[in-house]
Parts: sequence; C-alpha cells; structure tokens
Amino acid sequence: MLTYNQEQNIIDYLLEKRLSLDVASEVYDHMTQQTIDFMQNEQLNFEEAWLKTKRIWLDDLSMSYSPWYSLDDISVLMKKVYKRQNREVFKTIILKAFGVTLLHFMALWNLPREGVLYFMIAFNLFLLSLIILSLKNLMKLHKIQKQFQNNKILSIGNPFVGIYSLPSGIVFLLNIQYWYSAYDLKFQLMDISAGFTLKALLAGVVFLLYYIVILFILSFRKKYAKVLEKLTPFLHKIQSFK
Repeated sequence: MLTYNQEQNIIDYLLEKRLSLDVASEVYDHMTQQTIDFMQNEQLNFEEAWLKTKRIWLDDLSMSYSPWYSLDDISVLMKKVYKRQNREVFKTIILKAFGVTLLHFMALWNLPREGVLYFMIAFNLFLLSLIILSLKNLMKLHKIQKQFQNNKILSIGNPFVGIYSLPSGIVFLLNIQYWYSAYDLKFQLMDISAGFTLKALLAGVVFLLYYIVILFILSFRKKYAKVLEKLTPFLHKIQSFK
C-alpha cells in the first residue's frame, strides 16, 4: 500500500496533465498498481518505482497544443479519448437519429390530418421535459465542477451542449404550418414528379437535427449517472488532499 503523501504525488501529477477526472480516476488506479508492483517485485523504493511508472505513461501523458480538441495544451491520452467518443457519435447517434426520424414521420403520416396538432403538442411537451431534466443535471454537475477549476469532471464532450440549441427551435416546432408541411411530405413522396416544397424538406432536416441533439443528450444523461457514481470516491480522495 502507498502512503497518503505518495498517493497525493500521483494525483497531483495527473491533475497537472489536465486529464478529465473520470479519465484521471482510471489512470490513477493503473499507475498506483504499477508502482506497487515495481516496489514489491523489484524491491524498489517509491521514488524509483514511481519514476518507472511515469516512463511507461510518458507518451500517453505528453502534452501538446491541439486547437481541434482544446485551446489549452492537451495530452495524447485525452485526444485518444475524444477521438473514440467522436467515432461513437457518428457511428451510433447519427445512425439512430435517421432511424428515429423515419419512425417519427411514419407515426405522423399514419395520423389523420386533424391529429397533427396533438402530435405536435406531445412532441413539444416531451422536448420541454427533456430540457428541464437536463438543466437540473447540468446545475448539479456545475456545482461539482466549481470545486475542480483546472480539470473537467467528465470527458464526454461538452455536457448537455444540445440543451442550448433546443429552445432556439421552439418557435419552429410550435408552428403548426411546418408540421402540416412535414405531414404533406408523404403526398409529395407518392408523387415525386410534383417535386418537393422547400418548407417540407426543411421540416425533414430540422427533425433529423433535433433527434441527433435529443439522442446525444439522452446518451450523455445515461453515461453521466453511471460515470459520476463510479467517480465519487476519487473526487472525495482529491478533496481530502486539499
């Protein structure tokens, strides 16, 4: 086992590398175990074992300026994390958004025309509840983040970034004429020779973009709860060193 001061040395080192705290927590577990293994298996003191451990992580924790990911210097490891997350977004969320948008239109098109208004109301109530619940989570995360000014709590992109774009489209989504345009799109699909109206195409694109944002928020909410619960002991450990 490591002493209190030795654990603090490892945590301070990771915080200096500007790792998000969820990533730092995982790296801390690995580095701590590696250091202990060196001390036990090679009969090294802490300083020697800790130096060998840092050499193992030297490439991943090296810092460089990469404005695509951050305006501050960022480690190679964090760039790998962000790349993996970006691939996940494009491979899963966007594909799911196309599927959900298709289901949205199929449900809309199976309604009688007088049912479009009720569909619009139900959709906007769902959107409003999502905004309220997400803002509550964001406020909770903000309170925790204030205690750790130099390191992000989570590596999951920009938490709830979509919240700020959702209200901007409320005017559009409360305009019944756009919903009727989306509804009438099915008749234009039946008679392609008649062409598509710009308003109908715009309605389709906007719904797709909104579902991308909604699925991103829902995905983050799920990860947020799971990661934050797992991260809590590590946050308490950091606070104990202050």
